[in-house]
Amino acid sequence: VELVRMAGARAVVRGELAAGEKVIVDGAQRVTEGTRVVERNQPPAPQRVSSAQ
Repeated sequence: VELVRMAGARAVVRGELAAGEKVIVDGAQRVTEGTRVVERNQPPAPQRVSSAQ
């Protein structure tokens, strides 16, 4: 894929991923060909809860 732009903490990309492929979203600017990457599993983002009125 190709990075089109960053929008805050989100990356806008163009292209397709094959099944099982992943995208580096943190520190991608430091990655060069052959760089070893370690996957960090992060907890899911908290869900918004609307207050009852």
